[in-house]
Amino acid sequence: MPKKHKSRYMTKAISEEVNVELKMLLWGVMDLLASERKETMDYLQVFDIIVSDNKLRMTNKQEQSYLKEEFINKRGNINKKP
Repeated sequence: MPKKHKSRYMTKAISEEVNVELKMLLWGVMDLLASERKETMDYLQVFDIIVSDNKLRMTNKQEQSYLKEEFINKRGNINKKP
């Protein structure tokens, strides 16, 4: 049986200003985080995104319970920074 996803939301600015490929990448990271964090995942996730040196650096933060993780995307590969 197919897995039912919860509703997903984004701010108006993200919806209007971020390209589809980056949105899909972020949803993929969210799915990864949800599977790892299970009950500790906060409903509000904040991403800081920086592009430099042909790399996309994403820092994810949540308040309850406080967590912060950094991901680096090089040529389509997402790596969690230790």
